[in-house]
This record gives sequence, C-alpha cells and structure tokens, in this order.
Amino acid sequence: MDWADLNNVILKDDILTIDCKNNKVYQHFINNSGQIVNEQEFNEFCRSRLSRANS
Repeated sequence: MDWADLNNVILKDDILTIDCKNNKVYQHFINNSGQIVNEQEFNEFCRSRLSRANS
C-alpha cells in the first residue's frame, strides 16, 4: 500500500487499523510479535507520513 492511498493508520490496544481511501478498512490484532511498540510514537510516525503523502 502506498501512503497516498490511505486516510488513516492507527495502532490502539494491539489492534492495527488501516483506513483506505477506496472505502476499505483493514484491522489486524497484533499478537505476540515479540517486539514492544510504543503506540503514540507509531501513530505519530503514521500521521507524519500521511500528511506528507496528502500534501
């Protein structure tokens, strides 16, 4: 997927949600990935990429 094709990407409570501009929404439960991900940092990274792609 290209960032320009997305409306939003959010990680909350171990659920990754990808909202696409073509009206599709994908959700995936992140289960025992073996890595600790800071939700706030991940979401800020996604917001910055989305704003670049949509500007």
